[in-house]
Amino acid sequence: WFQKRPAPSDVIIERGRDARLHISNVTYDFQGEYRCKVTNVIRGEERSDISEPVILQVHGAPQVLRQSANHEVVVESGQPADLSMVVCADPRPRFVAWEWGSLRLEAGA
Repeated sequence: WFQKRPAPSDVIIERGRDARLHISNVTYDFQGEYRCKVTNVIRGEERSDISEPVILQVHGAPQVLRQSANHEVVVESGQPADLSMVVCADPRPRFVAWEWGSLRLEAGA
């Protein structure tokens, strides 16, 4: 079984080597398109076939998937700063904000 993660990553990960794929503790990392590839050798010739895609969608509470690569951002006073995180939630979060002490900035502000 191969998993193709959703865009923007489009990374392909091998998830299993049997006809049945069992995922015991599903997280957002498992969301994506799955295909089963079977291969054998007949008279010295390798033959393969790939299944139709199976889409796995995960529903759950908001979760930070990856922390920002930059743990420190330095800018000159008066200049803009861009901070970002990779988050996932389904259904989509109703509210996203950045907080520091008593300061709260809504995402996109």
